[in-house]
Amino acid sequence: MAQMNWRIISQPYIGSEADMQDTVFPARTTTELANSTDRINTEDKYLGKMVFDSTLGQPVFASGAAAAATWSVGALSQNFAVEASNGITGFADAFGASVIRSGSLIKTTIFIDATGLEGGDAGDIIGDATPSISHLGQFTVARNGTLFHGQITCLVTPAGGAADIDFTTADEATGVQDTAIASLSNLNVLLNTGTWTEGVVFETLTTLPGANQYLYMVDVAGDAVEMSAGQFLLEFYGV
Repeated sequence: MAQMNWRIISQPYIGSEADMQDTVFPARTTTELANSTDRINTEDKYLGKMVFDSTLGQPVFASGAAAAATWSVGALSQNFAVEASNGITGFADAFGASVIRSGSLIKTTIFIDATGLEGGDAGDIIGDATPSISHLGQFTVARNGTLFHGQITCLVTPAGGAADIDFTTADEATGVQDTAIASLSNLNVLLNTGTWTEGVVFETLTTLPGANQYLYMVDVAGDAVEMSAGQFLLEFYGV
């Protein structure tokens, strides 16, 4: 009886062109991105996801996780980071913010050098002495997640003006420097620590920003003098 030799050759799985395209670097036309039934909108979509718009020839970013959420042109910092009002960004020595998503965890970081800002009477909002609207940005569930932890670090001791500073959130975006924070609604004092000192880290906040609330710095004692120093790092975690 003749002996038969069998040879088995295995071949790697080669996905469809669509599978390869979405794995290597997702790309769609503007029309496809607007189609809520396209797989780019129905599979693994999340706030800030980047894809390539082949019609425009540039990256675009998801404004949310929903299939109908639009795709926007622009840097992540422009579309998704916490944005302070001009009474802060236009007059504080420095302001920066980021929102970073890693898996299901979302970290929001805010840095402010308050040099150049000013309070008013006790309980007034700190900001530009023009006066101007002076909030440090808004928190939303879509952007920042449902917050479960936050901490504040004093990097440089405040000097020249307000030294006892509270970080407080409110529902309105209309809070103006040198006006009472009490004039706004649903106040949440994140931390009442008294006078700040460089190097102090408060790892447990009294409360966290509510959904859709705006963050303010408040002059507790009432020091209507321009600050010459004072740096803070605020970190919040959400899911």
